[in-house]
Amino acid sequence: MTIGIHRHDYRSERRVKPDAVPPERSHALRSAWWALALVPAGFLLGTLTGEGLLALLGYDLTIDRVPAQIAVLAGIPALAVLLAPPAAAIGFGRRALRDGDRRGRVPEVLGTVLAVGLVLLNVAAYLWG
Repeated sequence: MTIGIHRHDYRSERRVKPDAVPPERSHALRSAWWALALVPAGFLLGTLTGEGLLALLGYDLTIDRVPAQIAVLAGIPALAVLLAPPAAAIGFGRRALRDGDRRGRVPEVLGTVLAVGLVLLNVAAYLWG
C-alpha cells in the first residue's frame, strides 16, 4: 500500500473539441500524404519496370508492336509498382478515417482517382499508342 500517492487518470476529464484529433492519430494522415507525394516516383519506376521487362523479352519498342499477351506479362508487374503509392494512400487514408480523422477522406479519394487514371492511361497507351 502506498501512502500519499494516488494515481488519477486526467485524460478522461479533459475537454476535447469534437473535431480535434490527437497527435497519435495524425500519423496515418501524414503517411497517406507521403504516399501521394511518391506517386511520381512510382510512375517512373513502373515505367522502367515495364520497359525493362519488354527489353528483356527481346522487344524493341521503337520498332515492334508488342502482342497483347506480352504486354499483359510485362504490364502486371509494372502496374503493381505504379499503383503501390496510390494504394498506400488509400489504405492510410482509410486508417485515418477509422481513427476518427475525417481529413483522411481527401488522400483516399485522390489515391483512388490517381489509381484509376493511371490504369486507364496505360490501357489507352497500349490501344492507341
